[in-house]
Amino acid sequence: WAQQNLIEVYQRKGDTDKANKLRQNTIETLTRKANNGNTDAMDELGWLYNDNRNNEQAFYWFSKCAELGHSGCMNGLGRLYMWGEGVPANLGLAEYWLTKAVDAGNEWAVNSLGELYVEGGSYPTALKWFNRALESSNTQLRASAMAGIGYLYKKEGDTRKSVIWWQQAAELGNDWAQSELGFAYLNGNGI
Repeated sequence: WAQQNLIEVYQRKGDTDKANKLRQNTIETLTRKANNGNTDAMDELGWLYNDNRNNEQAFYWFSKCAELGHSGCMNGLGRLYMWGEGVPANLGLAEYWLTKAVDAGNEWAVNSLGELYVEGGSYPTALKWFNRALESSNTQLRASAMAGIGYLYKKEGDTRKSVIWWQQAAELGNDWAQSELGFAYLNGNGI
């Protein structure tokens, strides 16, 4: 993850040559480890490829790793099915893999299930999962759950409640909430 952060620093500074060289080095190192059966490397490769919109490769590594029981890969695979990234969207398969990830102890999958149920229109169930994520000691996870609750209220048409949740998440550094909050201010929705 340190390499990923350094890649982002290079990109923000406009040094794409260094960013690309480091990205390639990271991929080569992780691929070597993943090909030797390291499921953590498979998980990191899946997220790396997903972040770079190479969802076919993300699907490959998440699938392989999820079948080996890695909860992070189960979460990643469920998210790919939820959003239709690299595979056709399939909420049933998304629910299957996300539930397996939760059962295997993956905290982030709790939040992912909240997102899934928002997309499926089951708002009370989504809220249950987001509230469970709010119990985490992980600040980023709590902020993501807050942003998700804000999105849920947006889908319900209650923009005032959306703004309240986005404000809390934005203060914790959640970029999705910051963006949504900015649009709310721009358009006068809920403010």
